Amino acid sequence: MNKTEKIAYEQLKKEGYLVERPRVSKWQPQDFFYCWDFIAIDKTEIRFIQVSSKYFSQRARDDQERMVRFPRPASTSKEYWRWDKKKEIFIVQKIGKEVETV
Repeated sequence: MNKTEKIAYEQLKKEGYLVERPRVSKWQPQDFFYCWDFIAIDKTEIRFIQVSSKYFSQRARDDQERMVRFPRPASTSKEYWRWDKKKEIFIVQKIGKEVETV
């Protein structure tokens, strides 16, 4: 887990989420379903979260499409968290058919 992911992990834990991250293995991918760094769960929702210091548009086209196509059942969200170094905050984008900034 890199520094940015650690900050996101701690923030989600503080907000009361149960946060799961993939187990590290050199034979398996580092992300859930090749997309998500974390799955955060509370009593009402499940959040699939990708953390990065890059803009969503800077990611490889395959990565973008994989996240957009990933199914989103009721009470779930797909989120892209970009770390803004200057402001030291996450810019959160919801991923659906279109990517919208929250």
